[in-house]
Amino acid sequence: MSNPGLASRGPRCSLTHNLINKLSVIVGECELLNEHAMEAECARRLGVIIKTAQTMAAELQRHHCHCEEIEMGEARKQRRECQPEKTAPSRWTNIS
Repeated sequence: MSNPGLASRGPRCSLTHNLINKLSVIVGECELLNEHAMEAECARRLGVIIKTAQTMAAELQRHHCHCEEIEMGEARKQRRECQPEKTAPSRWTNIS
């Protein structure tokens, strides 16, 4: 059974996930290069790239989680709005 709510947020989740994965590759490659950096300036610049990519990945993760919280709150609100109101039974309901 498919959930239309999941389909509507899929691309955003997928985009965030893919960006975080790509930033992880950048961090990993820079760390490997940094191990073999001969010049201090090169090592420093790689460190800046690593830190920037890590910070961006963390920001994306926080944004992604925040969006999910908002969407979950909206889904709960919509479910409450779609439920029929509970009313007191009428005294005329059971008259035959």
